[in-house]
Amino acid sequence: MTLQELPDASAPPGGRRAGELGAVLGVWLALAAILVGLTAENTLLPGLYYDEAVFGGLARDFVAGPAHGRHMPNTGVVQVFGRPFPVFVQSYLGAVKSWVLIPPVALFGPGVKVLRLTNLAWSLAALLFFMLWAWRMAGLGAALAAGPLLALDPAFFFTSILDWGVAAPSFLFRCAGFFFAVRAWEKGKARDALLSGLCLGLGLFNKIDFAVLLLGVALGAACAFARPLAGFVARRRDLAALGGLGFLIGGGLMILHLPRIMANHAPAFPGELSQKLHILEMMGDGSYFCRLMAAGGNFETMRQFPTAAWTPFALVLAAAAVALGANVFRRSAGQAARRLSLFLLLTSLFVTAGFLLLPGAVRLHHALLVAPFPHLIIACALAGAWNHWSNGRPAARLGRALLAAGFVVLLCFQTAAIFRTQGLIRETGGRGCWSDAFVQFCREVKGRSDLIIISLDWGFNEQLMYLTDGPRLEEPIWNWLTDGAGADRTKPPTGANVVYLFHPDRYAKADFGREFAQLTPPEGKSLRIETWRDAQGEPAFYAARFVKKEPPP
Repeated sequence: MTLQELPDASAPPGGRRAGELGAVLGVWLALAAILVGLTAENTLLPGLYYDEAVFGGLARDFVAGPAHGRHMPNTGVVQVFGRPFPVFVQSYLGAVKSWVLIPPVALFGPGVKVLRLTNLAWSLAALLFFMLWAWRMAGLGAALAAGPLLALDPAFFFTSILDWGVAAPSFLFRCAGFFFAVRAWEKGKARDALLSGLCLGLGLFNKIDFAVLLLGVALGAACAFARPLAGFVARRRDLAALGGLGFLIGGGLMILHLPRIMANHAPAFPGELSQKLHILEMMGDGSYFCRLMAAGGNFETMRQFPTAAWTPFALVLAAAAVALGANVFRRSAGQAARRLSLFLLLTSLFVTAGFLLLPGAVRLHHALLVAPFPHLIIACALAGAWNHWSNGRPAARLGRALLAAGFVVLLCFQTAAIFRTQGLIRETGGRGCWSDAFVQFCREVKGRSDLIIISLDWGFNEQLMYLTDGPRLEEPIWNWLTDGAGADRTKPPTGANVVYLFHPDRYAKADFGREFAQLTPPEGKSLRIETWRDAQGEPAFYAARFVKKEPPP
């Protein structure tokens, strides 16, 4: 193990360290090439999701000027050079992802590929920092095993390209922050301490739930490294202060918003814990995204859908956790190894508990706060067993062969789960809220300045804001959902240039579309409802308008 009580206490010689760095970079490059190849088809399929589009829409506003509609409530902008510069996407969600999207949107224009390839770049950078951090903290073997485990985890893979919960920036900020923290520990450089604090602060600004990760890591480190950490801080108060300064620079805006967030945060709803346990189950067996795509984005029904995507990741994690748990009490393992094992196990436990206790955290991107610690647990257990069987005897060679075979089998299961999920996406083009049919609709109305498009359900407006520039857009559902304010829903505008969008019941978030479809049209008009279908011919959404009633034949 390389994480020691004193900086560089047993660091490998310079030549060996350079060779190990080359190995880490080589494996990362190979994984990056694999991810780029595997994600190529998902740069356009499934269709663009509402929560993906909002970040691009805010970036587009700054590039092209004010939008032709209103974004979701609680977005926050400031005027910079006369243009709206995004600061907050929601009160709990900073706009750092939109900042990074501004240059590619300015260069290539707004499009689905721009969003997804930029997101992939975040994830590849996160994977690199993760492997570098794992190498410095746990050694070369653990780093080389952990990289593929994370890269081919279906949860990480699909959030790498289809990021609707700002998971990719969160991964980058946590892995970079941890990497620079270990460098500051080893080398004692002020730059590393400042960068570590800055990255972790930006992680908090990116989304407030990052606090759960920070708290879990802090508790795990306090339990496992209490004495060496206290000694390090006592010796290097300057580094601790610089880390704190960087954290305030990166996360200060979110910290200032904490009272508002706490005041408006809803309590946990009945059945929330059960839903979270199901999320952990689906994340652990690799089926979450496959079920989500089968359900068309309906989180309430996704677990009911059968799935061909499955991995034994959770089973392997349980076995690895037992191995590291035994390592904690094995004196022959060495103090550094015991402390590292304790840190990984406790941090995973604390972060998972934080996810379960955090009200409203009921999506995969919340559960992913615990990553990449489970991947490191498995990698460290594998590396430890590999090193244990190093004497060259037949039994040791057999043990290593079984370890390598088991590792390859796990990676094959992960890859198969990715392929099966992608196969479903190809067959459907995306269902419901993920349907490519809506991207086609946006393409058709892109320049239609004569149209008024009214979204009667969640899931339309932000894609229209990002992908079109002609129609006037309205999304009255936010007022209707909160207090029923706004126009009388029984008397909607009936002009032929007004288009109403809503989902079938199986994908609907609200009942406004159903109410609208049941209205009695005014005299002399009829309601024409056009069905937009996914690649399997199933209704994805409806576009309706009032037209002049045709005389009877």
